[in-house]
Amino acid sequence: MSTNWPTVELDPITQLRAVHASLPGSYLEERVLDVPFDRLWDLVDDLETFVPTIDPFVRRMKVLSRDGEHVEARSDFLHLDGELRRGFMWMQSRTGAGRLFLVGTAAVPVDDTRTRLAHMEGMRFPGARVLRPWFRRTVRWDLRGIERLMDSG
Repeated sequence: MSTNWPTVELDPITQLRAVHASLPGSYLEERVLDVPFDRLWDLVDDLETFVPTIDPFVRRMKVLSRDGEHVEARSDFLHLDGELRRGFMWMQSRTGAGRLFLVGTAAVPVDDTRTRLAHMEGMRFPGARVLRPWFRRTVRWDLRGIERLMDSG
């Protein structure tokens, strides 16, 4: 018997929204930027430059390895492991108490000159919901950093 099951593909922002919905200790915000998708994502893809430029808490980011979509990186204080592909970046810390930290960025083109961007940060542990106000603040700092970067380039 052959059954054709329906399939669905989710765009990168919808994927990040799904992750966010499963993590009560996370905060996600979206913006539409007046920048073409390719220009924005070329900057995001360069983690070593992008992250310290937009995140006031990160002075250095070093990519340790990259194999296909898998990426391993180290910031000033976290060892991160995750996925980086066109339009979607997801990382979580690997060691110590910090292994509970999560960060994600996703983008989709709106048209030839605008891009919808989503950014999320959070923690995964029981009771992490109390940290959502902090992550609201850090996500907004990062989004302002991205907007400044787009305005300067």
